[in-house]
Amino acid sequence: MKKYSPGRVLSESRNEAREVENRSRFMKSIWSDQNAKILEDLKEQVNNACRTLGQNARGITMDRLVDKIATEVSHITQACSKLYDEWHQQYVEQALKDLPHADASYKAFVHSSKAGFLAGTRTELLEELEDWAHGRREDLADKPVYILSGAAGTGKSTIAYEIARRLDRDQILGASFFFLRGAGDLSSTRLFFSTIAYQLALFKDLFCDQISAAAKSHVMNGTQQMGFVVDELIQEPLKKVPDPQNIPPTVVVIDAVDECTDEAQERVPHMLHLLLRCVLALKVPLRILITTRPELHIEDALQSAEFKDITKPFNLHNMRPQIIDKDIELYIEKRLGQHEWTKVLLEQHTDVALQLAKQADGLFIYAKVVVDFLVHKRQLAREYLNALIAKFSDSNIHRDAALARLDMLYTAVLESAFPDIRTDRSLQVQVQDVLGCIAILQDHVSPRVLCSLVRIKVVEVEFVIDHLRAIIIFDKTSDAKIHPLHASFPQFLLDENRCTNEMFWVDSCARNSRWAAACLSTLNDSGLLRRNVCDLPDPLLHKDEVSNLSTHVNTHLPVHTGIQYACLHWATHLRGSGSQDVVVLVQYLETFCRERLLFWIEALSMMGRLDVAVTALINARDWYAVRDYTSDAATFI
Repeated sequence: MKKYSPGRVLSESRNEAREVENRSRFMKSIWSDQNAKILEDLKEQVNNACRTLGQNARGITMDRLVDKIATEVSHITQACSKLYDEWHQQYVEQALKDLPHADASYKAFVHSSKAGFLAGTRTELLEELEDWAHGRREDLADKPVYILSGAAGTGKSTIAYEIARRLDRDQILGASFFFLRGAGDLSSTRLFFSTIAYQLALFKDLFCDQISAAAKSHVMNGTQQMGFVVDELIQEPLKKVPDPQNIPPTVVVIDAVDECTDEAQERVPHMLHLLLRCVLALKVPLRILITTRPELHIEDALQSAEFKDITKPFNLHNMRPQIIDKDIELYIEKRLGQHEWTKVLLEQHTDVALQLAKQADGLFIYAKVVVDFLVHKRQLAREYLNALIAKFSDSNIHRDAALARLDMLYTAVLESAFPDIRTDRSLQVQVQDVLGCIAILQDHVSPRVLCSLVRIKVVEVEFVIDHLRAIIIFDKTSDAKIHPLHASFPQFLLDENRCTNEMFWVDSCARNSRWAAACLSTLNDSGLLRRNVCDLPDPLLHKDEVSNLSTHVNTHLPVHTGIQYACLHWATHLRGSGSQDVVVLVQYLETFCRERLLFWIEALSMMGRLDVAVTALINARDWYAVRDYTSDAATFI
């Protein structure tokens, strides 16, 4: 092998480093592994050249030569360092990009309705939460888990949103996950821990290096059980963080755990157990705020003997009623004072805020709904206010039945929106179709999806929603999704003991039957489920080798057609269906199993939701078992 002088070696090394440095970002990404190898080789060449120079220069004064060589070495070192930094940044960004995560933070658009905090309310509680989060309360220093519980509508989510905003401002909010009933991944534990890990990595560089390294290998292992996810992405990486005792508190806010409805009785307690176990195992000062309704399976997990020493429970019901009523009165007064047509009500009825606060009976959601209701009524605001006060004054409802007042308010909003519904058959169908979707859908969807799947015209959907702005959130932008203001509204619609007007009550079994048929019909007849569902140039490629896979999926399985919703949720609706249309459902399912099953599995794989397949097939099998069918489809499943 030909030998070169140390000077020439250094000069060529510098040129090679610059050549790599000047490559485009795209080429650096493609050649990242090769670039890393080049850096190692350059480092070795520089070291060898320096050693050779040291040997050749013994006893010789070579100041100018040494200075020149030192300059060359400095240039090469800087180029290598810059190249490594860029390569490392790309590596981290790609590792986190590939990590499955949900848009679940408090900042997500879907949680905008929770941002209605009014300054001057909940002051004592928010001060305590801030002091706990910053570690300023000695009596709470050994309580890294704060559990805020309360009945539906008592304002837990608004408190969680406001404290998350304040901690984010103070730069100690590490992550937030706001569960939302009926919102796909936000009502499931599937992406909970990977989302928390993703946000923690973005929050602090010390966390990012450890978590991104773990994420790379984690993603290659595919979908895993929650226990492995929390260990691989949170617990083990954070154990490697240096000097954890010198790190400021890192707070994670988890809102509405009770709205996680995907196999809640089993998965939610397991999720909470893993989370609290992780807190116990870490030296990093991790603090967790959890809000929830006081449901038994959640309370049992949080109050177990294993974790009682690290948890601080607080129930909103234990707050003095006078403080809650005063906060609600202030909220109503401020909100009504923001609009000219409702401001007049305050001037004409000086005690209107006080009366409505008493009717709210501790429920902030009641106050929000009644104010939104009056605001949207404009010219009729005074008439409806008088009707509400008269109606609720006649009712004999005590504090322990406060939810009944909210039910009465929901009924009043619905009846005032559609006063002619009993005599207008077409209006009945229209309203029932939209309310049925809001009540039983497994994810929030746009009017276009409703139109595609169950043939409800977009204009009809928007007509109903426009009359229910006080209790339904919808932004008339392209493909905007519909969702209820509060989780209590769908529950109200589905419970015939609460929704006493049969014009608005939603029959869960009948609606699920219709949606199961619609989903299976779409899967069978749309033409979208077929071999090589994404039209890849080489269908034998592993999906990880396909660039812009999500673009391929959304192009060939368009969201607005409802095909993605149908792929994910057909079996859930089938399981919830009743005796309606059983023969039709059997025919649809047999066709699906015979002609589309494998294509459906391929579609789920491309969507990154292969985990759905097993549960869906088990649900379909159980549905057959209950009905004692012995068709080919049942045998196959």
